[in-house]
Amino acid sequence: MVSFLVKARDASQTLKRALKSIVDVCTAVNFDNFEIVVVIHLCVDNTEQIARAFQKEYPHVDMRVIHYKVEVSRPGVATFVTPPDNKHSLATYYTFCWKLCRGLHRFKFDSDMVLSLPLAMYMKNNLSRLTSH
Repeated sequence: MVSFLVKARDASQTLKRALKSIVDVCTAVNFDNFEIVVVIHLCVDNTEQIARAFQKEYPHVDMRVIHYKVEVSRPGVATFVTPPDNKHSLATYYTFCWKLCRGLHRFKFDSDMVLSLPLAMYMKNNLSRLTSH
């Protein structure tokens, strides 16, 4: 299984496009077994509603929507000075996110990213080499 972790915070303008790109490209390159894990992080817009609507529109896609309700230290000095085992650390946040993924191979996407066909082909070709040994 391949897991796509999509981090979303106030992503109402970009989330559907990101999710659709993953589904469309995985279908085009015949990724037979993939999941999408959307982590909603302290959103104040309608990001969750967009994710839930996408689940209904694509019921055949293995997709979960999970909340992370703790403020995370910002990149830069705040991340550097926050102990990694602190509930506000970026390390704790990513550990939470990665534990949700069931796939042997895992890819992290921000909600404003779009999966391209050339990248997916590269991923698929290299994954088949890694798993065939």
